[in-house]
Amino acid sequence: MKYYIIFLLLLLASCSKKPIYTSNPIEGPAVVDGVLKEWSVPMNYDKKSNMEYGIGNDEKYLYVNLKITDKVLTSKIFMTGLTLWIDTVGKNKKMYGIKYPIGQGRKIDNREMTRERIPGEIRRPVRPDLQRKPEVMEIIGFTKKGARELADPEGTPGMHLSVSRDQLGAFYYEARILLDKIITDVGPYLTDTTRLLSIGFETGHIDMPNMAGRSPGMRSGGGGSRMPGGRTGGGGRTGGGSRPGGRTMDPSQRIDYMKAMSQSTKLRIPKVRLIGW
Repeated sequence: MKYYIIFLLLLLASCSKKPIYTSNPIEGPAVVDGVLKEWSVPMNYDKKSNMEYGIGNDEKYLYVNLKITDKVLTSKIFMTGLTLWIDTVGKNKKMYGIKYPIGQGRKIDNREMTRERIPGEIRRPVRPDLQRKPEVMEIIGFTKKGARELADPEGTPGMHLSVSRDQLGAFYYEARILLDKIITDVGPYLTDTTRLLSIGFETGHIDMPNMAGRSPGMRSGGGGSRMPGGRTGGGGRTGGGSRPGGRTMDPSQRIDYMKAMSQSTKLRIPKVRLIGW
């Protein structure tokens, strides 16, 4: 029995060790344009966040890419922002951050979700601009701990970020960061296999109203409620909202959408080893 318990403890200890992601070599000039056609590094799918990611490096730069096909997640990114977090000691902390896109900083209130439609009122769909490339980013912790500054995603020394969407709505993200911006002495990270980074992504979330006492999507009086990014329901219809793309959602779909938008989506790669040169 004693040896069985020891065996179980050893087994649990081995299972708890987080795998190390080894960065991929980047050879030749890498174009950062939000298009991954020239990206030869294999992408990894994270089921929990529903994101595909790839990490690479050369002797000067760290490259981080994303691909997202979930339209609700893409809408959440453009509405609430997406932050890339980097920890240079591999402890999964938020040492350096780059928020891009920075989002619209918008809060949904009860009036928008449930109020009646005034006759003759024009109610435009509230949708993030998914086609226009964001022109500003927020950098966190690069000048001093916790400091936040706005910067140009394509004109900031040592950083270049870009995003795009294809015709099918897939979202692409590329970041190139000068290693000297985040690591004082880069050399050991390229030669010592025990030097690790932690890399992560985190979206914001929307403060949804309290829908107690009202079924989401159900019409009240002569008008309909709507979801952010959706159209107003009216007449004799119920379920007056639509998800990104314009298709009408039934009440259960609207609840799922509200839940997804009200929670941050997180991707964590806790142990990343740079490839040596």
